[in-house]
Amino acid sequence: MKIALVGNFNLDTLECSYRDAFQKLGHVPQCIDVRSFKEELAWWLKDRITHRLTINNYFLRSLGSGQYNQMVLSKILESKPNFVLIFGGEWLLAQTVKALQKKQIKVAIINGDNPYAPHYASRPEMLPAAKTCDAYFIWSELLVKHLKKDGIAAHFLAFAWDEAVFPYLGEINHCQTEVSFIGGWDQERELFLNDIGKHFPLKIWGHDYWQKRTASSSLSRKLWQGRELRASKAAQMIAHSKINLNILRKQHYADGIPDGVIMRTFEVPGAGGFLLATRSGGASEILMEGRDVGYFANIEECLNQIEYYLCNEEQRKQMALHAHNLVASEHRYEHRAHQIIETIFS
Repeated sequence: MKIALVGNFNLDTLECSYRDAFQKLGHVPQCIDVRSFKEELAWWLKDRITHRLTINNYFLRSLGSGQYNQMVLSKILESKPNFVLIFGGEWLLAQTVKALQKKQIKVAIINGDNPYAPHYASRPEMLPAAKTCDAYFIWSELLVKHLKKDGIAAHFLAFAWDEAVFPYLGEINHCQTEVSFIGGWDQERELFLNDIGKHFPLKIWGHDYWQKRTASSSLSRKLWQGRELRASKAAQMIAHSKINLNILRKQHYADGIPDGVIMRTFEVPGAGGFLLATRSGGASEILMEGRDVGYFANIEECLNQIEYYLCNEEQRKQMALHAHNLVASEHRYEHRAHQIIETIFS
């Protein structure tokens, strides 16, 4: 099957993981990198200040992205695909989806973020385009329910493990770090990690926002290791840490409660590390609490869980191994690519 993948094919992106997964399944993915069309956007969408001023204005965004959509549409049609899979959907207009469907081409969107306002990755063109596509894949069952109420053909699709990006390093006999957090800054995470750092040896890796957006007195700033870890370097640190924290952001909440899975849900056990994460729907059904991973609902439970698992090394190692085996056998991107094909063509 010829599949057109539309997104950002920068190194180690979700798009690259799916490209490789479809290839492993014997399909022929044609990669259309939208970065090459950004120059087709109107000037007010390319300028940083005017883009921020118009970020919630559907009329101005659709007006300014018309030529961009024409270029994307033309490139897709050149590849003559049976199926188009679009990642994210920023700038994608509903009429572009309809134009593809008129050519008897199936269209699906994967959104790795939350499409609803006020979440930072939401854009006014996303939901209108979602209503027109044949399938809309997202990481939260609760968001699936909301999307279906809005007339969208939504389906739950978890992230997965890409072994080429986060290689499994085997069982590590000597862990250099007690507690690790690898991820982006936000204020809630900072406050949460400040409390953890008061009680346990904690190291933080991430974007330099951990320095730029924290107060000089913030403990998290002092615990930040001065750099970001990605791909194999992140996997190495995960495997060499006794406990790896996964703290969900507000964008991963629906109806006021944490829900769904994120990439780290699978990357940590994939790399061979022990995961201690925010308890959420979806994740707790895939990775069982006490058998595969640990979960927490608040800072008090998190502190208790850290103390417990630091003191119970053999249990922690057995859980990490069981979680890895589960992820390796059932939660690779080939499994997700197969699920997408089954959903679209069933």
